[in-house]
Amino acid sequence: MTEFMSIALGYPTLVYSIVLAFCTVYWLLAATGLVDLDLDGLDAVELGDTSGLAGMLGRIGLDRLPLMLVVTLVAFIAWFLTYFTQLFVLGQFAGWLRWLVGSVVALVAFVAAVFVASAVLRPLRRWLLSRRTPAQQSLLGQVAVVRTAQVSERAGMADVDDGGAGLILQVRADAGVELHRGDRVVLVAFDAAAHAWRVLPETQYRTL
Repeated sequence: MTEFMSIALGYPTLVYSIVLAFCTVYWLLAATGLVDLDLDGLDAVELGDTSGLAGMLGRIGLDRLPLMLVVTLVAFIAWFLTYFTQLFVLGQFAGWLRWLVGSVVALVAFVAAVFVASAVLRPLRRWLLSRRTPAQQSLLGQVAVVRTAQVSERAGMADVDDGGAGLILQVRADAGVELHRGDRVVLVAFDAAAHAWRVLPETQYRTL
């Protein structure tokens, strides 16, 4: 364990250890509903630029995927590569040479991780694209069930039964409206800018 921590917190593995720690916190918060987990494209790598890094990511198939999913997988693969390189190779170097070689390893590991992540995520990308949210008109007026601890003006998610695997949508409530996990709501309007649905409690909607 001591050796593991020494390598994980040593250069260059430390770079990716920090990124992985951030990703872990994000996924834990997403699991509790404290941050939005959007698999429908809002937080996706939507790249229109055909040059530079953006163009490269688009060409290798990492566009139109949830950004945090891409970051997490790339960071994990790069961490794995740098960890074992540091364990078996970098111990032979010392001083400034170790830092120089370590920097090269970190860069090469990142590039390799991007291509490996692309190969791994290609099938998932096709599946996610097949589950894109249907046209807004087809969901208007449908009933959803709140899945997060609460829904506010800025955050919230709800499940919609579409007759298949179901949809997970971003939803927002009006000021003063209290909605909690398990509440039934109705989709009444779509905010394209926020990529979220405005909802009303089902009981309130039925009285309109």
